[in-house]
Amino acid sequence: AYMYLLDDRFASERNDYDPQFRRACDLYNSALEGALRIVAADGGLRPGQVLTVNKGQGEFEIQVDVRGRWKVDEIERFEFANDYEVNGLANHFHTYGLGVPLIAVRKTAATEEITERFYPPNLTFPITAFLHVSANQQQSGQRHAEGDCCTVRGCTLALYDPLDTTLIADAQTRQPIPLESDLSVPLAFFLNQPAFAHGDLKNNIAYLGFLNPNAGQKVQGLYMLEPYDPHKIPVVFVHGLASSPVTWTEMYNDLRASPEIGRNYQFWFYFYPTGQPFWVSATQLRKDLANSLRDLDPHNAAPQLDEPVLIGHSMGGLLSKLQVIESRDDYWRLISDHPHEELQGDEDARLALLSALYCRPSSSVKRVITIGTPHRGSNFANPLTRTFTRLVSEMPNRLIDTRWQLVRDNPDYFTSTELITMNTGVDSLVPESPFFPAMLKSPLAPWVKHHNIVGLAEEQDDFLRR
Repeated sequence: AYMYLLDDRFASERNDYDPQFRRACDLYNSALEGALRIVAADGGLRPGQVLTVNKGQGEFEIQVDVRGRWKVDEIERFEFANDYEVNGLANHFHTYGLGVPLIAVRKTAATEEITERFYPPNLTFPITAFLHVSANQQQSGQRHAEGDCCTVRGCTLALYDPLDTTLIADAQTRQPIPLESDLSVPLAFFLNQPAFAHGDLKNNIAYLGFLNPNAGQKVQGLYMLEPYDPHKIPVVFVHGLASSPVTWTEMYNDLRASPEIGRNYQFWFYFYPTGQPFWVSATQLRKDLANSLRDLDPHNAAPQLDEPVLIGHSMGGLLSKLQVIESRDDYWRLISDHPHEELQGDEDARLALLSALYCRPSSSVKRVITIGTPHRGSNFANPLTRTFTRLVSEMPNRLIDTRWQLVRDNPDYFTSTELITMNTGVDSLVPESPFFPAMLKSPLAPWVKHHNIVGLAEEQDDFLRR
């Protein structure tokens, strides 16, 4: 099938519209998948290995090679995409061509590079296996039963990243070969874990960050589901209240299926504990983003890396906007008329409070997109939900104690202690909070473009006009 499809000797006979041509494509794919299943069952499907297949009077020597941004040592095992169905994603992105779509399971702590800390455990990614067969044969020196010399044909089992390559060229033809690929099944396979199961309150990271911010901080940070690329602009997704990066999977699945977007952008995800006030989380995002950009590009050699786009949903939009505005003294004046230099108490507690109330726009972030963001607070933060959240949330005792200690160490210093002693993320969203009017007045950095996506419900037109 390979020779018929790609060998120059059959170029005059090939016709893409000929049913025989299509049957040869199906035969190549099905035969290759069947052979790979045999090899995988024996544990032999490993990048870097050389496989030998006997064919009577000769043999194939097959070099297993990784082509793309993932490295040989990063792949732990493979699953076959055809063994699974996609549930939970609206769109299934499958392209047709030659090759066998695989699910590659990445090894945890596969490298010692700085990028290792950005990859979540049990990460899976798409791979397409394609067998390149050489037209040349060599004598092996061995003889078969009839006494003739055996021939050896060299082959390469190339493992392509379909997010990086959709068309390949074979040594025996100049025409591009479209790869068969499946982008959605590996993503769904990765999401099929207890940490992402909505009914699993014990393990689900969204509930973990909402109900137990102390535990959520242990997994807080930036995550990548694709290899880091210094030549692409980062798009950082920031989730909302009682949520997690899983909320972005539909958008991520759709966006990365576009070759134009994939050539220019890479997608990162930020996880933070939503059970704490959003301005505290914004401080942590500011620090995490700055440290990550510095660590990934210590010599400022990647200009695209210095143009991240922040996309925040709901509470995540508030975090994102706080990265690009100038607070001046406006937030500090909400709690005190005294200079902040006069604040006494534990140094860590002082710095944490000052970091939350003094915002400087990031020089790196050039664009912010907020989606369904409560820029004036949310009616969800009503007395009932606030009381319930306080009862079920496990706030870190040390955090609460140090805040109250600041109040006790500075008598007659604060005009209001509400923002200092506020404990939950729901409390921070109350519409009556003085933080929102001050935030709305904060100037946006002149180099930043801000897009705000809102929804309009017809039955609330009267309320909106008021």
